[in-house]
Amino acid sequence: MPRLTELKFKHNLNNYLLEFDLDDKAIMEDRISVDILARVVNPYGQEFRVALTVEIDYRELLVTVKNGGDILFRRSFHDLRVLLPEWDECGPDGPPEDVYLDALDTLGEVVNENIGGVVEEIIAAIPVPDPILGCMLKAGVSATIGQAITCNQHARREGFRQRVREIAACLIDNAGGIFSRAAWRLSRCIATMGFN
Repeated sequence: MPRLTELKFKHNLNNYLLEFDLDDKAIMEDRISVDILARVVNPYGQEFRVALTVEIDYRELLVTVKNGGDILFRRSFHDLRVLLPEWDECGPDGPPEDVYLDALDTLGEVVNENIGGVVEEIIAAIPVPDPILGCMLKAGVSATIGQAITCNQHARREGFRQRVREIAACLIDNAGGIFSRAAWRLSRCIATMGFN
């Protein structure tokens, strides 16, 4: 798994780490999967970690956030049918590929507008003993989904396989953007201690 980026910092004698790893095997299954690890080590050497996986499945049109085997959040592109009236007119075989690709762009716009509430819903499902870890997870999930949406909107290739590979390459090329977004959101969250 290639490391996209990581963010390390110290606060009140605790060492924090936020890592982003791209699952290259998922790309072969037409999915983008990013593992996000938030970890804190206190001055006594005790460690607490939480790992989440943000997965975007382009064949099934699902966005999923998991904690181990537990699904914390899953939204289907099919839930957006009202935004795509031609979807139901496609018959039992479903919509053609270009309608799927349009749905990806539409989901991107909807998620971008509502990302704060979505991330709050996800993080609320995880017990975290340190509020800064909660901030790290919020920043990590929103930065990952935000960059994936941006990469999807800039993808130019036709077809699922080529498009997924282009989005994965974009995530790698824009790891600095993920880092910047996560750092900005993390600092904002810490400044308000999660009340944003």
